[in-house]
Amino acid sequence: MWRRSLTVLLIAVIASPVRAQPLRDVKDVQGELWLAQAAGRRVGVELCNGSLFYGLVVEAKKRRLVLDEQKLGRRTIRYEDITGFLDPTTGVEIATVHFTDAPFQSLSRRARVLIWIAAAFATFVIVGCVEGACAKT
Repeated sequence: MWRRSLTVLLIAVIASPVRAQPLRDVKDVQGELWLAQAAGRRVGVELCNGSLFYGLVVEAKKRRLVLDEQKLGRRTIRYEDITGFLDPTTGVEIATVHFTDAPFQSLSRRARVLIWIAAAFATFVIVGCVEGACAKT
């Protein structure tokens, strides 16, 4: 009787799913790739179109990386195309990528110029009023 209970318990323990560690949230893709390049370790990346690439980071530039896929050669990948980092040995996703745009980066050039002009005009008016009020006293 106790053997049957022990057998059921062992099967339950062995068959229970192993909980994976929660995915890391990467916001600094360039920094992550610089670390991988400095350590000389392979990385795996998943792109927004579902493509998977594995290799050594040759260069981590401002907006893109150069990945050396030993047999396939070098490939240039833009950071904004990366959606996740993968474990290069197992292919399991270990981190997700979330980009946070700098303020005003998503605005058009014209909109940014208009905002700067409005800010300069408002500064001019405020400084003019303050200086005008100071001159009256």
